Amino acid sequence: MKKCPRCGADNPDDAHLCVNCHYPLPYSPSNLTCPRCGHVNPPSASSCEVCHYPFRISFFIPPPQKDDITPALTRLERGALSLAVSILTFSVASLDLGSLIGGLLLLISVGFLGAGSSYYSVGFRFLSQRYRYPAILSSFLLPGFVLLAIGASEVAGQVPQTMISSLAKNPLAVVLIDVGFFLFVSGVIGITLGTYRLRTLLGNATLSWASLMFLAGAILLLFLPQLSFLALAGQLIIYGEIKREIRSHLRSHP
Repeated sequence: MKKCPRCGADNPDDAHLCVNCHYPLPYSPSNLTCPRCGHVNPPSASSCEVCHYPFRISFFIPPPQKDDITPALTRLERGALSLAVSILTFSVASLDLGSLIGGLLLLISVGFLGAGSSYYSVGFRFLSQRYRYPAILSSFLLPGFVLLAIGASEVAGQVPQTMISSLAKNPLAVVLIDVGFFLFVSGVIGITLGTYRLRTLLGNATLSWASLMFLAGAILLLFLPQLSFLALAGQLIIYGEIKREIRSHLRSHP
């Protein structure tokens, strides 16, 4: 019999808790009798020597996974390349190449713009909660640009460029342009904020000024298409730096 050290009650020899106060009782290893076949096994046995019935069940704990950010960086790399192609085709479309070629290039630019903003949004989501707002804001880039284009087409050829106040005659165009501008700038800020924060994550200072270059160039692009090279250069630099980081990360995490 085992005597409880707290209440003094007598307990069976195989008891682990006091029958009176449930205080843990000292355990002394003894032979293990298999409940399935009745074979007597040594105290250290983890399963029956005859029928292999398990005496101790351990929960499987998966090994910790390495923090692999390669999938996120791959999508950010594709996003930067897609935006660079979009900016380049938009700049060419702004030249006097005819309505057919200009419209085709603009359509290509919109397609790459949507792909780039989607890649950026998914890439930021793959990183961490710290990139939640950049992921949300970057998805506004495409709808903002589309609304701007629709609003501009509403007044194209109708309102002289020098008479901005005349836009009040077309309230639909005003709403489309205002909302589109807000969404477009929000998307640009989201991409800029996310890539700027990558500087801390990757230890790459080049990403900070490249993202600011893209911010300035993307906003100026709406007013002076001739300055689109700033946004293009910013995205190309971001693309090159992220590509280099992917190669370095793959070498360090084979």
